Amino acid sequence: MWDWRGAEDEYRRTIELNPSDAEARACYAHVLWSALYSKGAYQEAVDALIALQMRNGRPEIVQALQRGGRQGYRAAFLAAAEAGESLSRSGRLSRAYQIAIFYERAGLIDRALEWYEKALDERDPNLPYIRNSIRNTMPENNPKFQAILRRIGIP
Repeated sequence: MWDWRGAEDEYRRTIELNPSDAEARACYAHVLWSALYSKGAYQEAVDALIALQMRNGRPEIVQALQRGGRQGYRAAFLAAAEAGESLSRSGRLSRAYQIAIFYERAGLIDRALEWYEKALDERDPNLPYIRNSIRNTMPENNPKFQAILRRIGIP
């Protein structure tokens, strides 16, 4: 079992010692989001992600999460994915991996796989963790997912 409480305490202590440590703040927000999601506290997870996106200066994603969040967790992530896609097309953002996660969380597995493939083309450094990620809801036997794992070099 993951020690979410311990991780949270360590990040809080790190931030207390160095309040300007942007990386520690981002990691803390990610740990908080993951912990809330793993406990089924979906609305709180969306709220934590909104806070992280605000700190990262992504107002379009924040607005999408807030707008979609009024209709529930999956709607929040669908709105965020669509906003991310729009930003990607305009050249203002895009971490294809993040968009894939948004689609995955929205329950749109085929769209998520399309964006994971784009993340492969971008050589996103997070892809090697795709199988072990707690946020991963991808069916292991999905042929496209298996093809992505092979392209990364994960058996």
